[in-house]
Amino acid sequence: MTTVYLDQISEHQRDLTNSASGRFATEIIVALYASAERLAKLCPRLVVDRVSIERNFQSSQEAIIAEPLYILLAAAGHPDAHEKVRKLTLEAERSGMTLRELVAEDIELGPYLEKMTPDQRQILSNPRLYIGRAVEKTEKICKYWEMRLESLTK
Repeated sequence: MTTVYLDQISEHQRDLTNSASGRFATEIIVALYASAERLAKLCPRLVVDRVSIERNFQSSQEAIIAEPLYILLAAAGHPDAHEKVRKLTLEAERSGMTLRELVAEDIELGPYLEKMTPDQRQILSNPRLYIGRAVEKTEKICKYWEMRLESLTK
């Protein structure tokens, strides 16, 4: 597809700059069709592997809190929250301590943590509570596609 896009630059010219790649246009369409067909066959067989999801969550929960930590620190007025959390994350990897342990020990963060609501602090102690805007975004996407599908059936 990149070649096709690049050919558009010289589309108006009457030379042979895109003649070789132009021969592949039908192959691109066939490849797209084959990919869509394979995807249609694969989708009904997809299943949620809850055991693997839980295992992956357990192995990455310390990394998960890095995002809400820097967002909440910034909201509490920390001047360089992202950089602070980046450094703490690197320190956690180097030292073997958890990010939460390092945050609890960091005197500089105390005033910012105190500004957070109990619910916000709870997110930092329990990564399962951090879902960001996932529910809102999921509902928006589902509504969009429901409307699109409804319009096709009318």
